[in-house]
Amino acid sequence: MKKVIWLVICIVLMASVLTGCGFISAESEEVKTEVIEETEPVVEEVQETEEIPEPEEEIAPEIIVMDGGNCGSDLTWEFDSEGTLTIIGSGEMDDYSYEPGSENPAPWYEYRTFITNVSIPEGLTYIGTNAFFECAKLTDVVIPRSVIKIGKSAFCCCLSITDIEIPEGVMIIGEEAFSDCTSLKNVTMADSVVSLGAGAFYKCDRLETIKLSRSLDAIKEYTFYRCLRLTGVDIPGSVMYIGDEAFSDCNAMNSLTIGEGVVTIGFNAFYGCKSLLTLDIPQTVESIDQNAFHKCSSLINVTLPEGIRKIERSTFYECYSLTSITIPDSVTSIGAWAFADCESLDSIILPKSVTSVGESAFRYCRGMSDIFIENSKCKLDSDMLGEGAEVVVHGNSGSTAEKFAKNKDLTFVKID
Repeated sequence: MKKVIWLVICIVLMASVLTGCGFISAESEEVKTEVIEETEPVVEEVQETEEIPEPEEEIAPEIIVMDGGNCGSDLTWEFDSEGTLTIIGSGEMDDYSYEPGSENPAPWYEYRTFITNVSIPEGLTYIGTNAFFECAKLTDVVIPRSVIKIGKSAFCCCLSITDIEIPEGVMIIGEEAFSDCTSLKNVTMADSVVSLGAGAFYKCDRLETIKLSRSLDAIKEYTFYRCLRLTGVDIPGSVMYIGDEAFSDCNAMNSLTIGEGVVTIGFNAFYGCKSLLTLDIPQTVESIDQNAFHKCSSLINVTLPEGIRKIERSTFYECYSLTSITIPDSVTSIGAWAFADCESLDSIILPKSVTSVGESAFRYCRGMSDIFIENSKCKLDSDMLGEGAEVVVHGNSGSTAEKFAKNKDLTFVKID
């Protein structure tokens, strides 16, 4: 009996084992499948991203003071690694010299080829002689309103400056203050300026425009000599004197206004102003020196003032385009070569006031057909017309004009 019971127990146990090992119902299989499907791992696509480096913070270069010292009783200076020369303080700057071997150059002179900017403080009253001489790379300078005087050659040979404004307050600009500033194009001058030194803008050959002070007393010798691109000038009535060579070789000048007030026009004052077309000289002018308008080759007509007494030697020599000129009754003499080579001049009248005409005064006036000589006793140089002239001489009977015509075998016409 025990064997039978044990056999039944074994059969039951075996059935349980077989069921657990894989004999699974269809329902169980479906459940299992669903579980597998639900639990299937999801793989997400991961994109690689570039790491953007954070920008490095820019560090401004350190400005280093290279040198410094005193430049006046209450003035000091510093020159830094960026090329800036800084003047600090107030009052008058010292004067300096630039001659070879000089013991007194500007203290920053050795840095002159590195200076690009000058800072001048409000409170400085005088810019010293030769202060910034030969600072060839200096491009930026502002003159403060406290400045009263700019010394001789203060900015001479500053080859890179293009514009200068002289502010209200400045009264005196020294000799050659801006001479040979070969890049300078524009200058504006406040009306406080009374004195402009000789050669102040000498050979500023790119200078195009200049506004002059209405308080200026004179335009002195060589002030604008060889300013080759200067196109026009308005000379104010405050000016009494235009010096020797003041505008000589200003080739581009086509506009010139001389204010009422000018008394004297100097030697070679407008020599070689080849673009000048017309010239109206004010009645205040009493003296025009030799060669004043020599080689103004485009000049067409000229009005001379009543007060002038003498037309000097070569005054209008080689004014090839001059067609007419009126000589006022105040003129007493016409100098040698005064109108020589005025080949477009067709006729001229010498009033009774003229007592003498110099050598070659009208030589090479190839277009001249008639000359009228009203003074019967006018002293006429035998060579006043040059050789080969074919001119009709008009004058009084028995006059020096008639005698001259006879000696030169020229046609004479009586005017009395």
